[in-house]
Amino acid sequence: MNSKSLKPLLGTVPILLLMVSVFPSALAAVSNPYHFIAASIGGPATVDPAWCYDTGSQELIFNVYETLVWWDRENINDFIGLIAEDFTVSGDGLTYTFTIRQGMPWHDPAYGTVSPEDVEYSMERVLVTDAPGGPQWMFFEPMLSCFGADTSDPSGFGQRIDNVVTVDGNIVTIHLEQVYPPFLHVLSNSFGGSILCKQWCIDNGDWPGWDNDPEHDGWVAYTSPDVSPLDEPAAKMMGSGPYKFDYWDVGVEWSIVKFDDYWGGWPMTRFSRPARGYVERYTYKQMEEWTTRRDSFLVGDIDQTYVPRAQIGQVEGQPGIECIYPLEAIGLTGLFFNYNISIESPYLGDPPHDPGALHESGIPVDFFSDMDVRKGLASCIDYATVINEALLGEALFPVGPLAKGLAPDFINPDNPTYTLDLAKAEDHLRAAWGGQLWTTGFTLDALYNTGNLEREMICSMLKENLEAMNAKFHVNVQAVDWGTVYIPYLFSKPSLLTFFIIGWVLDYPDANNFIYTFMGSYGSFSYFQSVVYTEAVGGNEYVDNLLNEAFFETDNNIRRTKYYELQQIYFDECASVAAFQAFGRHWQRNWLQGWYFNPLYETTNYAYVHWKEELPAEDLNNDGNVDIFDVVGMAKAFGSYYEVGHIHPKWDSTADLNKDRVVDIFDVVTIAKKFGYTAPPWTPPP
Repeated sequence: MNSKSLKPLLGTVPILLLMVSVFPSALAAVSNPYHFIAASIGGPATVDPAWCYDTGSQELIFNVYETLVWWDRENINDFIGLIAEDFTVSGDGLTYTFTIRQGMPWHDPAYGTVSPEDVEYSMERVLVTDAPGGPQWMFFEPMLSCFGADTSDPSGFGQRIDNVVTVDGNIVTIHLEQVYPPFLHVLSNSFGGSILCKQWCIDNGDWPGWDNDPEHDGWVAYTSPDVSPLDEPAAKMMGSGPYKFDYWDVGVEWSIVKFDDYWGGWPMTRFSRPARGYVERYTYKQMEEWTTRRDSFLVGDIDQTYVPRAQIGQVEGQPGIECIYPLEAIGLTGLFFNYNISIESPYLGDPPHDPGALHESGIPVDFFSDMDVRKGLASCIDYATVINEALLGEALFPVGPLAKGLAPDFINPDNPTYTLDLAKAEDHLRAAWGGQLWTTGFTLDALYNTGNLEREMICSMLKENLEAMNAKFHVNVQAVDWGTVYIPYLFSKPSLLTFFIIGWVLDYPDANNFIYTFMGSYGSFSYFQSVVYTEAVGGNEYVDNLLNEAFFETDNNIRRTKYYELQQIYFDECASVAAFQAFGRHWQRNWLQGWYFNPLYETTNYAYVHWKEELPAEDLNNDGNVDIFDVVGMAKAFGSYYEVGHIHPKWDSTADLNKDRVVDIFDVVTIAKKFGYTAPPWTPPP
């Protein structure tokens, strides 16, 4: 049956509903009804929004803190006010004005309510902090036309920071130096955009603000510190969001509790689809071992978890398990090479006295500065097998550092890519280091974050193919903890890493957020890699200028030409390799309600919209009723289907009630049998 069958079917729906008797069935008891428990690999690296630039930290932060504005549920280009109850943007795009919501209490009543001064402090604190590898570049670029703090003239630059945000009564105004189309997205991100209490930060040893620095020169003492004062000696959080920080047992779990006095009220009514209930506590458990997570998930001890694609068969179709798929995630996973490895790196192998010398038991610090090394390794990976086996075909093979899903995407479909080609890999490695590498050999530590099976597969492929190619080539596949090693190294000591794999989820839905991140001198990945482009393409300055021109160009045809050139440079230099763009899957117990998909925070849970209640699958919109709205939802998906590699544009896995990957008459009959069901009122916690 195809989509053309939809119109005649709609005429039969009322008849089917009349023919079927409704007998509500008993539903299973909910485990831990007011406690939402999730488990996944990795964990936070920081509790400080000015330092956060990873999804593990983001999940904790955006449940505790709030931003001026935020995305309206799934709608990535529509914004609602949070701390700002209203906002305007000037016609020239340089002035953003926010009316601050009054009476929003901080979690600690000793600090009163959120004030415009707190907003000013938080925005300027991001610039003052300038955390290594953090999100500050998205604030510096529009606000001050640069990418980091200038400490050469403390008073002058301090005054410039102070002038960025001004307060007049209940109005906060942010003044930009250059037009920045995605600026509302930047403010919506919990990393950097979160609003903190000024006095609380000062009381905890943070930057004291301009009141205590009238000369505007003392701020440099708080710039790029080794660690945030909110992380050491112990993690500290105090926000205005729906949940209060309770504890963080590093490497084990963290937990937050309901803030009874939250200004938004309980249950959530902020969005167009309100919640029926809420959870009093949200706990995230760090479980790297899949079998441990699986067993806990199947018995109902955890409500939501990450399931590796290769292990889907172990949970799919099991009682009480729900999967929403495929989710059009807008992100890329890439392979990265460090051009300037520190001699202190624990992943150099057994170095000789000369850190620049080739040797079989390790690698020199500038090992990846040779383009033939990079291209040789890039040609040793069977990307198609990773996608088809580890990701079950639920991924795209990118042709450069741009993800699909943006509009326009500016992807050059004819751009060359790296594929598995062992003959080409051998040619490059024979040529590397003037021919010396082939005869000398090396030992490479290939790094991935613990528990990520797709990335482990890539490292294992590299090992298998390189060691089969040359007996003097050796690869150690190294699992590294996400929150305590991987992320801290990347942000504070990136030169300690060698070859590593990491993903990028968009900050804002524009091509610049990807291609600049992968190629710009101040882009996150370039920072992690110490990338230097060759003079053959004009060097880094040429690439940076081209990126800047492309971003601010208003003619999309001209933008496309510039982005096509950048994609060719990316391939020619092989500074890194975009390996795959994976679709998402959301796995949860069917008693967990309220979840929705937004690609800007797709891997994180916003606890405020959730509650736990056993509702029938036929209640597509989870409002407690099986009614005409659910029938309409079914009708919208009717005729759609899911096949690996071919997904109907109207596909909705929640409408596939009999789980045969086709939304057809059998699903309509199923919903008809349940039509008229009304759930009893949700029960608040005792």
